[in-house]
Amino acid sequence: MAKFTELEVYTMFLIGTLGVLLPTIAAILFFVFYQRRLLKQHKENKALEASYQRELLEANIQTQEKVRKQIAKDLHDDVGSNLSAIKLYINQIQLKIKKEEFPVEQTQHAKDLAINAIQSVRQISHNLLPPLLESFGLVEALQDFVDKLNGADAFQINFEHNWQDQPRLDIQKELALFRIVQELINNTLKHAQAQHIRVHLFVGQQKLKLLYEDDGIGFEMTEHRTSEHQLIKPLKEQPSKKGLGLKNIESRVQVLNGHMSFHSEKGKGLQVEIHLNLV
Repeated sequence: MAKFTELEVYTMFLIGTLGVLLPTIAAILFFVFYQRRLLKQHKENKALEASYQRELLEANIQTQEKVRKQIAKDLHDDVGSNLSAIKLYINQIQLKIKKEEFPVEQTQHAKDLAINAIQSVRQISHNLLPPLLESFGLVEALQDFVDKLNGADAFQINFEHNWQDQPRLDIQKELALFRIVQELINNTLKHAQAQHIRVHLFVGQQKLKLLYEDDGIGFEMTEHRTSEHQLIKPLKEQPSKKGLGLKNIESRVQVLNGHMSFHSEKGKGLQVEIHLNLV
């Protein structure tokens, strides 16, 4: 039987030890690098989510600011000018009365201006909360909006729902959903060159699903977009006008604690899905 020298024994021991240690070290290094990669990906996802939340917040602020500016403009241009003119006519009426003259013409002008001011205030109120929505609910308001647009005969909007016997939602939630559909349709009419639009409102098991589709020109996307911000192309990289409109809609959906996804391809229109919990 062959005898091993001390050097040979030491060499074999070293080789055996390395044979055990090297895979262990490799496994440890792999685990460390994998954990670092996960940590880096987690930080990137957190940064992406923070950026996404900032975008939605900015869009929400922009929408609110746009509404405020429009209200201020309407009050200044319509109501303000009418009230200023009424004030002038009242001054003239007072002078006429002092002269013991009856100011028929000035009184009629003041009355007409007051009527105009009242109508302007009603219109501003209507823009903030459509009377049909307030009185009869979301479905009736949407149906009326769709019917008016279909009357133009330039395109066809199909509105489908299963809302029968469904109790009304909170008025703010109904208003938000109405504005979402309104903005989707307006966005399509402005930018998509669509001939057909489909709006499907489905309610069941304490959940609401809104499906919106058009057959417009569409636009390019690198990923299927969701409001949960998973592997998505930021809206700022989408066409600016359509992107801004969709971002505003996303901000409304987020306020409702809902989930939104959309997909589009060039020449294949736009598809949007919105899901809300009603409890």
